[in-house]
Amino acid sequence: MNTARGPRGLAYHPDAYDEHFALRVPLVLWLVMAWAIHPLILLTLGHLPQSGNEFAYLAGLVDVSALLATLPAIATLVAAARRRPAAGAGVRWLWRRGRWLLLASLAVNFSLCLPHPHGAWLAARVGADMAAAGVLLAVARVRDTFGDFPAASF
Repeated sequence: MNTARGPRGLAYHPDAYDEHFALRVPLVLWLVMAWAIHPLILLTLGHLPQSGNEFAYLAGLVDVSALLATLPAIATLVAAARRRPAAGAGVRWLWRRGRWLLLASLAVNFSLCLPHPHGAWLAARVGADMAAAGVLLAVARVRDTFGDFPAASF
């Protein structure tokens, strides 16, 4: 649980904290979450109203199993958006496990790539999955952000 920190007790630069003295979600983590839900983004773009078929092929890149793989990442994204002192126990529970939920989502996405023929799109997906997993596992700021949540207000 987050406690009030003094000016000398900060682990990161003061700009890294929000008004509740909890670590802000860093940009790199927002990008990882966006990548983890990329099948949903592609499906949405593929079904937008358009004048021609510019984006229609994007929907064809997504299958049902890829959409199911995004569910843990969507839950983490919702928890990130709702990180406030008034957040309920469910949001706090999700956020504490968010790093592992994102890793699970990335692992399923990665495993879905394996049976497909190799190509540039596959190589890009595998590389992005590996980079995102590396960020989740290796970046201390990301790890610390999942361990921090604004203190409950009473």
